[in-house]
Amino acid sequence: MKMKIKAPAKINLFLEVGARRDDGFHDLRSVMQTVSLFDQITVRCDKSFRTRITVRSDSFFLPTDKRNIAFRAAELFRERFLTGDYDIAVSLEKRIPVCAGLGGGSADAAGVLYGLNRMFPGKAKTEDLYAVAASLGSDVPFCLKKGTALANGRGEKLASLPPLPPCRIVIAIENERVSTAAAYAAHDALEHTLEEAALAESRYLALTRGLETGDLSAVAANLYNSFEDSVFPSAPGAKRIREEMLEAGALAALLSGSGAAVFALSSDRDAHRIADKLKKPGRRVFVCSPFEEI
Repeated sequence: MKMKIKAPAKINLFLEVGARRDDGFHDLRSVMQTVSLFDQITVRCDKSFRTRITVRSDSFFLPTDKRNIAFRAAELFRERFLTGDYDIAVSLEKRIPVCAGLGGGSADAAGVLYGLNRMFPGKAKTEDLYAVAASLGSDVPFCLKKGTALANGRGEKLASLPPLPPCRIVIAIENERVSTAAAYAAHDALEHTLEEAALAESRYLALTRGLETGDLSAVAANLYNSFEDSVFPSAPGAKRIREEMLEAGALAALLSGSGAAVFALSSDRDAHRIADKLKKPGRRVFVCSPFEEI
């Protein structure tokens, strides 16, 4: 059996990082959105005389063994839901930048779970599939769900939200890579005030109201990411991109996740003009739309 899957990137319209928990994770509150920037995944699964899992990627940066989250997704699906031996081969055509805060690895893992679940209908209950997704990484359940959603806990508790109003999303990244662990450590080292918490709460309420009423301007005016203060000092290119997006006329611009990718919301009319202004050597620039389902 063979299946091709589009694995969409995600952005964080809102991301509030809370306290570090006893399990080492942080409490999060995030409004997440999938966008039409995809990795292409091919999954092949055949009955075999022995179990074998292989991953191939066109990205120099990605390992292809158990360090690859797509490998672990295939391995866990086979262990939890299949009986007997299978030869599972995963091929990754990467378009989502690596280590960018766009959920590329999580999208690939979710794509593998989705593909195998389609190949073997009825083997996995929905709640069990999402439990496997959560065990792989905090963003994997959302990447399996897709669309627009509120994520709580460490990111695995999801609730659907109204879709992002029609718009275009410009994403840009320089040759910078941000370690997620380093971003959390830098965030924890900063002093966090009651005023900061009040601002986050105000923006969250206004942003979700904007989604409910289909008011793109309200959504754009209330984007929020706790990581910006801790990440921008070590990722000056990301901060520069954010400033250039706003100067070019974007409705709003924000770091996605822990970076170093930055996204802008714009009208369809302005998106390509903004993207053209951002293009420079050493940058990758994409123009996307909100993406709800495969």
